[in-house]
Amino acid sequence: MLIRAFVEVHKKHPDYDLKIYGGDSFDGTKEILEQIIAENYAWDYVHLMGASDSLEKDMADAALFVFSSESWRTLFPLLASTIWWCIISSVNHIPVTT
Repeated sequence: MLIRAFVEVHKKHPDYDLKIYGGDSFDGTKEILEQIIAENYAWDYVHLMGASDSLEKDMADAALFVFSSESWRTLFPLLASTIWWCIISSVNHIPVTT
């Protein structure tokens, strides 16, 4: 679904690339993704990157990143606590006037 959506994005923004990270699960998923890339002639701008030891840096260098719904379940508590910390941090720095 993400690759097909990105094909549409790429039509309006041809300088954008999609990099998909993650090791091969050996369940046929990689082959399905390769087939979708081929069907859409998207080899030049959709890349299966494999596993990465520097994912944090790769994400920091990206303009946007997307998590699958499966990873979202495990990352939501971390994201929610980070957002909550940012809100609390911001509130603590609001000047109080009397």
